[in-house]
Amino acid sequence: MTEKRLKVGVIGTGYGADVHIPGLKHLPEVEVAAVCATSKDHALRAAHQHSIDAHYSDVREMLQRAGLDAVTIAVPPEYQHPIAIACAEHEVHVLCEKPMASSAAEARDMHRLVEEAQLCHSVNFQSRYLPAHSKFKELISRGFIGELETVAVTGYRMPWQIRRSEERGWVDDGERSSGLLNAVGSEYVDLLRWCFGDFSAVCGTLTAPPAHRDNKRSRESSFSILMRFASGASGTVHMAGSSTITLGDEIVANGEDGILVLQSDGQLFGTRRDEHRVKPIEVDNFDERELATVKHPRMLPFILLANDWVRRILGTDSPDRSPSFYDGMKVQEVLHGVQRSERLSRWIDLSEKKWPVQR
Repeated sequence: MTEKRLKVGVIGTGYGADVHIPGLKHLPEVEVAAVCATSKDHALRAAHQHSIDAHYSDVREMLQRAGLDAVTIAVPPEYQHPIAIACAEHEVHVLCEKPMASSAAEARDMHRLVEEAQLCHSVNFQSRYLPAHSKFKELISRGFIGELETVAVTGYRMPWQIRRSEERGWVDDGERSSGLLNAVGSEYVDLLRWCFGDFSAVCGTLTAPPAHRDNKRSRESSFSILMRFASGASGTVHMAGSSTITLGDEIVANGEDGILVLQSDGQLFGTRRDEHRVKPIEVDNFDERELATVKHPRMLPFILLANDWVRRILGTDSPDRSPSFYDGMKVQEVLHGVQRSERLSRWIDLSEKKWPVQR
């Protein structure tokens, strides 16, 4: 007897067509049954390109007519909230891009709706599925550095317009649509929370390019976050998005028993107390054969993440590292805290002890 295949629709034909559709087609349990975009021409083009039978320009029409079990959403954050509402109303499982919404209030609403509808939900925090990041988390969990004291994330990148032409698929187009803090900051906030637990307070600054600092609506070109974890440890994230050269990103986690250094090229280094030298740590990175099976470098971690989501829908597994709407909501609260901190020039409490949040 043939096992049931999930009928999945993809909403969005930018990153959705480049990564979501071909990534989902790698999963034997999935049939990509429909694609949706606000432009009929874009939806039709994506459907023809990927041999998908149904295409729509209206989300609710797709949900009513396509007989879907699940959807993935790859549109800018401000549009994901109403789409998630429609999915909850039609009892369709949902995976969305990060950040999951344009505000903390929207994220809380999305989480509440999918929980009430008893849906399987996920956010594409795909850094959790990169081999070096998984190893980093594993070592943290095994006590390699002991109790965390401080963690620092730094990154220097050329503007996305330049990197997009030079580096092709590695560039996060989210920087264009939602800004550097949302596109890059959300990924690192999730990674730090996954490894070290919730934040209790945050403050931050958003810096516009020098030529545009008088324009209040200008997107930030850099940001800095200072955070306090619930454990009492502290952390920083500093990201420069207008560097003259891309130096790559680095995470340095310092604990009472050791230190770990994770670099964006997939290299991992560490040392324990009294060893007095940092040494490389072996990582089982994606091999050339795996990379050769995909056209987009971000597709492999997406495939792994989507596979975990599908396994939850089918009831075959509930992987620990799979990011949920709850995780997305907690990240959104941090991003909202950074934005408030910039406006108010003060620390923002995230512990909910002073100001309880209704969920």
